[in-house]
Order: sequence, then structure tokens, then C-alpha cells
Amino acid sequence: MQRPILLSLDVINRHVAEVVHDLTHRETVMQAWRFLSDKRVLDAVEETMGSDVAGLFRPWLQFIANEWVYDRAGMSKLEAFMRAARRNTTFVGMAYRLGTMFAQLGGYVGSVERIGPRWFAAGMNTTLRNPREASAFVLDRSLELKSRFDTLDRDIRENVRRFVGKTDLTSLVQRYGFTGISFFDRLVVIPTWIGAYNKAIAAGMEEDQAVYEADSAVRESQGAGAAKDLAAIQRGRGPAGEMGKALTMFYSFQSANYQRFLEFAWDAGEAVRSRNGKMLPELAMRGLLLAVVAPILPALLSGQGPDDDNEESWTEWAAKTSVYGLAAPIPLARDIVPVVGRKLAGDRSYGYRFSPIQGLGESLERVAGDVRKVAEGKETKRATRNTLEAAGYMTGLVPGQGAASAQFLVDVLSGDAQPQDMGDWWEGVRTGKLDQEG
Repeated sequence: MQRPILLSLDVINRHVAEVVHDLTHRETVMQAWRFLSDKRVLDAVEETMGSDVAGLFRPWLQFIANEWVYDRAGMSKLEAFMRAARRNTTFVGMAYRLGTMFAQLGGYVGSVERIGPRWFAAGMNTTLRNPREASAFVLDRSLELKSRFDTLDRDIRENVRRFVGKTDLTSLVQRYGFTGISFFDRLVVIPTWIGAYNKAIAAGMEEDQAVYEADSAVRESQGAGAAKDLAAIQRGRGPAGEMGKALTMFYSFQSANYQRFLEFAWDAGEAVRSRNGKMLPELAMRGLLLAVVAPILPALLSGQGPDDDNEESWTEWAAKTSVYGLAAPIPLARDIVPVVGRKLAGDRSYGYRFSPIQGLGESLERVAGDVRKVAEGKETKRATRNTLEAAGYMTGLVPGQGAASAQFLVDVLSGDAQPQDMGDWWEGVRTGKLDQEG
């Protein structure tokens, strides 16, 4: 069967990346395969954690080895559409998004839970005294953090990888749309890495072991989107695999959080079995951080705190946010529980979404409504934002933050929004509206 020649120059970048991947991964993957194929290892894992866990290792390793082959393989039209929709949705939902940038600072909570307050404080102290020197110290030793900008999240990673080597304006806008998120993430991971590294050195580890431990602390507390870091549901193939990926968009941090909850439950069970009362204070602190502080702090930092005009108390809001946070690491439940909870509480709810890619259909529906209103001579409230968001979902060229900010500026120019101070301007640019607008 004859096929047309692919004339795109992107083939060069992709081929070079495949060769580099083979050179850097082949030996390690082969060694890992031999290790994971050893009957003694498999028996030990099955005895300790069950056959289900033992069966996850080989598919995980195969995905790491063949990731570029999977991406190069031909896709059905449905799979190609879903992948494009996922990429565009990532750009709309996260690129240049101010709230998402500030929410990264909530990762401090996970760092404290993972390495302990003493060592995190020491790492933060070292970082604050000389940020540039601290960053250089970490990046000189950690290949993991050096490449973290491109592997921060699975969907960010896929977007960034498409534009490597391209220098046209459109590609640069898309490639660097997540730089702000990466910058704020670095404010968290640098002190975390240093604290974990110092903790390992103090425990008597050699430097290479301490580096490994520090890299692990960052992955386990903040999440990551490299091939080796993805849960099984995040790395499927074919239309069904794309469905799983659509279900787990923006999930890298919550995947790590899921593992933190499992480890906490394991440690709590061990404390009960061994009747070790000395572990209770530490477990209580970790439980409080994971279940209460971890979901609340990012919400506050991203401007999603309780409404000033709402009679809801801070305690009630914090309780609801904590419950929603407990469901956040579980696919499906993370989307269903908040919707059901808000309905039961009588709060404003935007309905259930199976995946963020549903935003494409919702945005087109809103644009259609705006067109009808204009045709009937009626006033529209957010036609600018709706149109730009729809364009972003369809093309991957318009960030949602840009759409929101543009709507606010249009409202200011038309007199529909009247910011009184810098706080109002910040809220308007960030969210696209003022509270006074209702």
C-alpha cells in the first residue's frame, strides 16, 4: 500500500528525540526489565502488596521504553481529535493562568508533610539566603529538576514537546505559556529538594543516594508528568486510552497526592499494628496537612476562598473544601463530589464535567447564545470572553486567562465594570469580572 511522503520538517526533531531517548534509556530499561523479571522480586512484591501491584511493573516499563513509538504510530480520527482537544484544553485552562501560578505555592504543604517541618524550614532558609546559588546547587546535581519545566504535568509536557525547536511567534507563545507555572513551581521544589538532600546527608547517605532521595521527595510531594511518573490510567493507548487521559487531565499533582494518602494509611496501620504511640503526633500532623491544609491553601492562593457577600462562614467553607480535597485524587469522584456537594449545600454549581475538554462544547453553546441575543438586539454580558475561549478550544492559540482579562478590559471601556482601586483591577484582570458585577 503506497502512502504520500511526509514532507514536514518536524520529522527531524522527532527523529533526533527518538535517538536521544534510545541512547539515554536503553541500558537502564534493559537492566530494570531483568530485575523486574526476577522470580524472587515478583514473589516478594506479590507477597507484600498483591499480584495486582506486581502486574503493573512491566506495562509501566514498556511505556517508558516505547513512548516515542506510541506517539509516532498512526491514530484513528477519533483518537487524533481527542488528543488535539486535550492539548487545546490544556492551553485554555492553564497557559498564562494567574490563579494556577499562585496555586503552586500550596505545594509547600506537601513538602512539609513529605520531609518534615524541620528539614523543609532548613531548605527554605538556605534558598532565601541566596536563591541563585541555591538554584544552581540543585540544578548542578539533579537532572530531574533540570528537565522539570518540560515534565511538570503530562498535558503540559505534551504541549511543550510539540514546539521544541520551533521559533515562530505562534510556537513560542504556546511553548512558553506554562513558564509562569514552572517559575512558581520552582519556588517550591528548590527548598524541598535542598531540605530532603540535607536530611539524607544527615542520615549518613552518600551524595548520589541523597540526590536520589531529594528527587524522590520532589516527585512524591509535587507530582511530575514524565513517562516514568504516570499512573496506568494516565498513559493508555488508542481511543480508550485517550478517554482515560481525558478523565485525568490536570491530574499529575493529585496522582502524587493519592500516593501520599496511601503511604499515610500504610504508616497509620503500621503504628496500630506495632502499638507505637510515639508515631501518633507525627501522624496527626501529616493527616491534618493532607486532609485539611493541602486543599485549603491552594484555593486561597488562587482566589477561590469564601465569598465576602455570602453568609457562609470560613469554617463551613473550609470543611467543604477539605471534603472536596479528599475526593480530588480519585478520577470521576474528583468531578462528581464537588458538584453534588454544592447542590446539597445550595451553593452555585456549574454542573458535572466528565472531562475539562467538555469546555469546547460549552463554549460553543455560549457563543451560539450570544449570537442569538445580538440578532435579537439584546445585550450580552460576556460575549468577548465566550468567543475567545471558543477560539482557544478549537485552535489552541488563545489562553483562557487572556479571554478573561480581555472581557474585563472591554467591560471597563464600556462602563459595565468600574474598578475602584488596585485590588479591583487585579481581581478583574485575574478573573474577568468584579464581585460587584454579580
